[in-house]
Amino acid sequence: MKAAERQEQMKQYIQAADRVTVAELSGHWGITEETVRRDLDKLESQGSVTRVHGGAIWNGFVDTGGEHFVRRHKINAREKGYIALKAAEVIHPCETIIADASSTVLEALKAVGDERRLTVITNSSKICDGSFEPAYNLICTGGIYNWKSLSFQGESALESIRKYRVDLAILGCKALDLDLGVMDSYESEAVVKRVMVEQADKVAILADHTKFDKVALLKLMDLGDISYIITDREPSKEWVSLCRTAGVGLLY
Repeated sequence: MKAAERQEQMKQYIQAADRVTVAELSGHWGITEETVRRDLDKLESQGSVTRVHGGAIWNGFVDTGGEHFVRRHKINAREKGYIALKAAEVIHPCETIIADASSTVLEALKAVGDERRLTVITNSSKICDGSFEPAYNLICTGGIYNWKSLSFQGESALESIRKYRVDLAILGCKALDLDLGVMDSYESEAVVKRVMVEQADKVAILADHTKFDKVALLKLMDLGDISYIITDREPSKEWVSLCRTAGVGLLY
């Protein structure tokens, strides 16, 4: 079989499977793993797949984001409500929290009771707009306004975040991958989240079950950099084992 024909078949195979390993493709076609890697390099150069550690994913499987906040807020609303209640368990009285502009984080802050006397630093205009009465001291980063994510970004926002040292960062994400870690879709948002992580003693990632075993465009951090993953149902045994090994608290 000619290489071009095999690569076309391989492309169709990956599209059907969403994600494959080099070993899997090697066994399926009876070729060496080195040949598989060359084929995957070719498919990646054509824009069909994205290479990941040990294999590849179909590019239709990659989350590129871009939905308006209002639309995202309605997706998996029940799951977000459950995660919000679980997230409240790791937020302690009188702590300083830094919160991103994700819809799940917004719900988590709504779930926090009046008695905790928190200070919350955020780049979310939705948290700051008075649509609900926050039971905490509120600091808004300011910055360049992104109308889709309803968030402040840019160097001004980053400079504001760097002024503070916080007890906990609570963040959403677009995807969680066993090999690649925590991922997001847009560089402007990812930069803000990375700086939030740098300023925090602990990090909580809020992600519903649909975010697991997915890949987005940008890596935010390794799983070992997380203190908690808070989700709405028990993930796979692989995730449970990895979190235990990495010392990540898994709440569901």
